[in-house]
Amino acid sequence: MSSGESGAGKTETAKIAMQYLAALGGGSGIEYEILKTNPILEAFGNAKTSRNNNSSRFGKLIEIHFSETGKISGAKIQTSHSSNLCTEQSRVVQCADGERSYHIFYQLCAGAPLDLRENLNLGSADDYKYLRQSNCHSISGVDDAEQFRIVKEALDIVHVSKEDQEIVFAMLAAVLWLGNVSFTAIDNENHVEPVVDEDLQKNWHTFHYGIPYCGASLGNTPNFTSSPFALQSRGRDPAVALEVLPLGPSILAWPQITVVPIATGLRSVLST
Repeated sequence: MSSGESGAGKTETAKIAMQYLAALGGGSGIEYEILKTNPILEAFGNAKTSRNNNSSRFGKLIEIHFSETGKISGAKIQTSHSSNLCTEQSRVVQCADGERSYHIFYQLCAGAPLDLRENLNLGSADDYKYLRQSNCHSISGVDDAEQFRIVKEALDIVHVSKEDQEIVFAMLAAVLWLGNVSFTAIDNENHVEPVVDEDLQKNWHTFHYGIPYCGASLGNTPNFTSSPFALQSRGRDPAVALEVLPLGPSILAWPQITVVPIATGLRSVLST
């Protein structure tokens, strides 16, 4: 077990321990795959904080299995989503000044090849509200484009299919563009709708492709009058009057929502 305050070296200690065990019990080739999980876990689970440029924002439990002859025979990695280990989901939508969101967002923006960039209509980190709000886009001495290449190589080595990789990258891009969606009141009762600007129209296909698992059945064209979260009124008090139902075919409009902060909050919930 590695423990200590932020920046004490827990992440690096765990990597050194894994390298030692791989050198000690290697030979089958599987140790190489186990080590290649590190850049993937760090890309999706680590971020720059005020105290640490590569801070783990989640917990992980790594089991390395050995055969009777002392050779590595496999491994099991439990992370926040497969156990009770905590992950900092709020960092996706908000982080403090001088800090960054998860590395993978910046790596994708910096290192995506031209075909992927065009398919997802990717911009630079500065194009996205979720990434520019902290005024920190880069880390001294770190090449995000090169790190993205390393992550893609690692995904290949651990046998994540190209199709699954494309879905993951599309979902990341959709989250970034979702953060740029804003809302405006449309009547005296503070009902809201999304502001349909050029960015929203231009990036519809990214939403369409990138959020295939939101309980929504997406159509071929944008529908700004329906919603995956139909908010049904149960009274007059907005604080207790709403229930969320995963219904409609579009993730871009919340026509029954009252009050802009509620709509904005639901956007952030969907993003995380």
